[in-house]
Amino acid sequence: TAARNYTLAEELQRAFENGEFVLHYQPVLRLGDYRMVGAEALLRWNHPREGMISPDRFIGVAEDSGLIVPLGDWVLEAACRRMRQWQDIGFSEMRISVNLSARQFRDPGLVGRVAQIISETRLDPLSLELEITESTVMHDSEAAIGTLRALKKQQEEQQKKQLYRLRRGTFH
Repeated sequence: TAARNYTLAEELQRAFENGEFVLHYQPVLRLGDYRMVGAEALLRWNHPREGMISPDRFIGVAEDSGLIVPLGDWVLEAACRRMRQWQDIGFSEMRISVNLSARQFRDPGLVGRVAQIISETRLDPLSLELEITESTVMHDSEAAIGTLRALKKQQEEQQKKQLYRLRRGTFH
């Protein structure tokens, strides 16, 4: 119902402000030798009364309320920071996968925010996989292709910057 969704939207906003969202990481294993090659970031809501809540109970309302964009940015940044930490302790070949919602993918600021987060976290752009659903692409395929091309171009530019820093000895 509309009243329940409104109440849930208010709770989600409060949860976001109070830091009640957490990420769990599901390992991605290579089939041949079961070696861990990455992880997928999975969002959960650590509700103060109900405990861990799966995203299927709140993502729709977060999308409708507009909270999905800042929440998605938080997920992306937290996952990139965690991946950078793992790389710093020796897991340099792993990748992190982050799911993007349809609304987040269609947001015009997405490419710039991804670039900023990669730069701030010093993450190798090849270590980040952004996942979208087929229906997200099919909604407006021309716009989706434009966004995908812009993300690819931004990834290539970030790689060049990191190579330059590595050669100059300023990469850490």
